[in-house]
Amino acid sequence: MAGTLKDLRLSNAITFRVATTLRGLPAERVTEVLPALENVFISKFGSVGSVKEAISKFADARRLSGHPVSIYNWGGTT
Repeated sequence: MAGTLKDLRLSNAITFRVATTLRGLPAERVTEVLPALENVFISKFGSVGSVKEAISKFADARRLSGHPVSIYNWGGTT
């Protein structure tokens, strides 16, 4: 069912790609992509500067749009 994803877990294998995509979203589209999203879980790889910055910008834009997301680190290794 489209638009019902609430938790997004990003493993090492896809974290950089997803972060790059989210960084490229115009501010007015951050709620169109994954509108029900509430939590993003990022593997340890997410501590890399460019990934952390991209995810932070996405989270800030979501917060400003009234649809905040929480960002968490998790120990994924895949």
